Amino acid sequence: MISRPGQFMPRSVTLRLFGNRTSIAIADVIEPLVPAAESRRVAFGEEAYPADLEVFVLPVLGDDRIPDQVERWLSNAPLRSPRHLVCLSGDFTIGETPRSRVSEEANRILTSRGSLALGEPIILDTPLSPGWEDLLSARFEALLVSSDSSAPLDAPRAQTSAVAVPLHAETAFLEICGLLGATPRATFDNEGTCRSLDFTDGARYPRNILVGQREGTIDAVFEAVGSLGSLRTLSLAYAGLDRIPRTLPAKLRELDLTCNPIRDFRALSTASDLRWLNIAACDQPTLPDEVVSLPKLHTLIAAKNRINSVPGDTASMTSLRRLTLYRNRFVRLEPALAALQRVQILNIGAGPVETLDAVAGGLPELRGLGVCMTAIKRFPESLYQLPKLMRVDVSKNPQFDRAGVPIQHRHLLASSMLGWNTLGTHEHETEAPLSGEATVR
Repeated sequence: MISRPGQFMPRSVTLRLFGNRTSIAIADVIEPLVPAAESRRVAFGEEAYPADLEVFVLPVLGDDRIPDQVERWLSNAPLRSPRHLVCLSGDFTIGETPRSRVSEEANRILTSRGSLALGEPIILDTPLSPGWEDLLSARFEALLVSSDSSAPLDAPRAQTSAVAVPLHAETAFLEICGLLGATPRATFDNEGTCRSLDFTDGARYPRNILVGQREGTIDAVFEAVGSLGSLRTLSLAYAGLDRIPRTLPAKLRELDLTCNPIRDFRALSTASDLRWLNIAACDQPTLPDEVVSLPKLHTLIAAKNRINSVPGDTASMTSLRRLTLYRNRFVRLEPALAALQRVQILNIGAGPVETLDAVAGGLPELRGLGVCMTAIKRFPESLYQLPKLMRVDVSKNPQFDRAGVPIQHRHLLASSMLGWNTLGTHEHETEAPLSGEATVR
């Protein structure tokens, strides 16, 4: 690369990699673009010599969180470079604006510690498509050319607006505020009764205000939550909890437990009215029995776990309409899934699934099927017999034989991707047309 007047040409570059194949491939492209610089590749957690520029190559599964060990390093490790560039790879929804809240948060952490961003993060969709190397090269070179050493640091983390708490709010809610020294997001009815409670801060990259609290404080908060007798919606997402309140409000209908390594779900036995449950990224090896036993559950998000089998008694989930098992470890699907007679949306994408034979003969109410980024090569004939099927997402699946789909059934091939959290938008109308599905990651 030929240097131009005013261009930032680092004399030394550190490429900090997570270690997967994509990050190594990205480093292979970037290194030759700064031939005059001394470059080093190091893993997160390894010590590095000072350099003019440090490139952080972050892998993100689903574009929603920075891996915990990476965030700890970004937040605490000594910075050895005055400038940085975030390069992000992840399985993003087709058609989304190529800007990620994860890359924004990584930039914010680094700039808050005194490192100057070389420019906007470089974001690559995975699996990497043909020609990605040229796109990456052009983007990186453009950043070097346009770089301004006096560029300001990124803005500090945005704070959410204050919650309007009624003067006559429930005592249990006021107790929660006192215990935390902060006011969680909540909604109230005209009587001051708390109807929804959310312990995340509402920022674009959400964090939970329970993080860092003492065990005794969390126990006391949980006890107060159980006293909110009319609570309908509760979010404990991103709290890093290994347990949930022993007693959940009897009228609770929606529960978000995203990103909590929970080991004990017995408290769900008191939530017989629960309709919507999110246990994504909770490090679960299977669907917990207490989840399968919920009698009124119509939406279950169990994405990004370690699930490789489905309990045989899933047939008892007669209310279930929407299920996502995105990014789990299924190689083949058990007939137990076919027993879900009322499921309308099923997402089993981003996994090693090889065949749909076990489920295609069932699921008479199925309208949408997500199998993006799988090893599926063809549809079984029985899939075409499903009377209500409207679309199948086979995006980012180069092995799939599109030409093998009969012409009269090609309308099923989705033009838009079913994101991992497609079901995560609190849609209560289970009979809504599939065309109205949101695709939120």
